[in-house]
Amino acid sequence: MMPQTEACTKADTEFICGFIEGSLQNFQDTNGIDFTNLSESGWIWASLAVYMPLCIFGILGNILTIVMFSKYIKKTTTSVFILALAAVDLSVCSISMPIWLFTTFTEDHGSELLCKADKFINFFSIPMSAGILLTIAIDRFLLVFFVKAKIITRYKAKLIIFFLALGCIAIAIPQTLSFTTLYKLDEELVAAICQGTITCNTLKCQHTSEYVSRDVWFYMWRSLIIAFLVMSVIFTSVYTSIFAKVYRIHRKMSRYTNSVHEKRREMPMQTDHVTFSSSEPSSDNKSISNRNSVLGTNNNRPKKQNLPHLQTARILFLVTFCFIVAYAPLVLMMFLGSCESKEEGNLETPCRRNDYRRFLWHFYFLHHIVNPIIYSFMNPRFRDALRKCASSNVCCKNGGGS
Repeated sequence: MMPQTEACTKADTEFICGFIEGSLQNFQDTNGIDFTNLSESGWIWASLAVYMPLCIFGILGNILTIVMFSKYIKKTTTSVFILALAAVDLSVCSISMPIWLFTTFTEDHGSELLCKADKFINFFSIPMSAGILLTIAIDRFLLVFFVKAKIITRYKAKLIIFFLALGCIAIAIPQTLSFTTLYKLDEELVAAICQGTITCNTLKCQHTSEYVSRDVWFYMWRSLIIAFLVMSVIFTSVYTSIFAKVYRIHRKMSRYTNSVHEKRREMPMQTDHVTFSSSEPSSDNKSISNRNSVLGTNNNRPKKQNLPHLQTARILFLVTFCFIVAYAPLVLMMFLGSCESKEEGNLETPCRRNDYRRFLWHFYFLHHIVNPIIYSFMNPRFRDALRKCASSNVCCKNGGGS
């Protein structure tokens, strides 16, 4: 029979929670990192040097994308998807990345709110961003192969985004609830010291089995590997088909343009025309050159323009390449199980803190930063609208100051 104990006091709580926190620190091996010793903290400074500028660039780029596509660019189906994608990417760059940089130095999240916010944004943004990119790929595939049928309208695009967001929220909520900084001890565990239950705030965002069991948790990570491979195959197949189609269309147009040009060159020169020449008749070819320019029969071929299919190929290649490169380290590490504690069966944190692998684990942040570059800054409509907006603002300032 257990001896009689009194209700848990504040001192009891501090003693037990101190023991729990010390055990967690010893297990995770996070104590005693010397920030002046590059062999121990090199990856931390590398994370700061790489991810902080990317974080700032991602915030500014996605804000600019949202402003330009919502106010200055004509609303289309593609612009609806780009706006949604920019909003998701902005949440990652403005919330998840700063929290991760903060925890890199502090060793913990510091509060339950930061823990929940970080996990919810991560579990929501990854499937949401991938779903929007997949929808954009399908939309462009339909536009190229079924030109006459506008299958995805702006209204349908908004519905797709709405239901996609609901699905991602349904995925993110249970995963978010399974992470907490609070370590709850029931009466059986503290009965030898006091009576009652004790909840310790370890400040570390740990996974618990209260909402999602560890078996389901491991199964989810393995499913992400399969999803990544499937997405990579879909992106590669769809964009390869689009490029092949655009390339064939461009070649047909080039052959037609060349044939028209050759026929025009073979046409006999007529004499009943008016020639506008700014030069006196001479033995050189200046007058002839001016006359040919008016008639549209210049012997010189027009300068080679930037071929449309080359620009299309560059954008499509970047979309697929950046998606694969950004998530490849994360997927490879999950596949190899390099960050799992096989002895303890523990996956509270992706990798131990004093480890360069955590730098690679979060490399998927890059995906949320390059999206505004690919879908906005490489978009001619976006660049034109940005130039007009900048010039109008400059003119307004100059006009106001005069």
